[in-house]
Amino acid sequence: MVCPKCGAQLSDEMIFCNQCGEQIRPGGKRAWGKFILLFILFLVIAGVGAYTYYIRNVKPVQMSAEAFDQAHLYENQNEYRKAFDYYSMVIPEDEQNFQSAQDRIAELNVRFDANKMAAIGYMVLKQAGYVNNRLELTDIKVNVEQRKMTCRIDGIGFVISRQSLDDADYHPSIKSETDDYYITEFKAVFVENGFLTSELNSIRQDTSNTFFMIEELSTKGELVRDELMEEYIDSYQNTGELPLFSGNI
Repeated sequence: MVCPKCGAQLSDEMIFCNQCGEQIRPGGKRAWGKFILLFILFLVIAGVGAYTYYIRNVKPVQMSAEAFDQAHLYENQNEYRKAFDYYSMVIPEDEQNFQSAQDRIAELNVRFDANKMAAIGYMVLKQAGYVNNRLELTDIKVNVEQRKMTCRIDGIGFVISRQSLDDADYHPSIKSETDDYYITEFKAVFVENGFLTSELNSIRQDTSNTFFMIEELSTKGELVRDELMEEYIDSYQNTGELPLFSGNI
């Protein structure tokens, strides 16, 4: 490199001429510019790192919390299937909501299983020719653990269960064609007894009804909902397969 003022030969690293003192290149400005570039590069790297951390760690937890709130809203609106789907979106990293979401999923599975049992009971009765429409059933109650459903048709009690409850006089049972379920109709067998026939059969039917109410003691109906029953009934009609119960049963 040559000094532009005195023509002296200089090395490339020199900022000032060692002969005349002329400044060869603005070294201070160049160093400052390099510092600015390095600082900008640092900011870019830090920003990318912060954004990556946000995307990988913060954002999923935020979305999880939003899913939990939405699930709670759906559950309050009796939109149980949507609530289940949103509770399932809550991730373990969302420590504030994860366990509550798991608890709600378990409770919803209990509700779903209750309506599956109710739907199975209806389908068993329909295939056996007792009903043609779900609305013909009243007082529907279930016991999922015992695979049991109780209901009334025109005031007569029915039990759908895995075991026969047969009593030839007061509640005969028949084997259904649906997955080893029995149908027990709590209707006393009619008997003739002269002028006492009416009174006697009334007493017999009262006895049969008492037996049915005893069976009802082991079933509950508060979780049964028409819309959920319809969902499982429609599924069976489309697939020909009975609904499966949750894995914890």
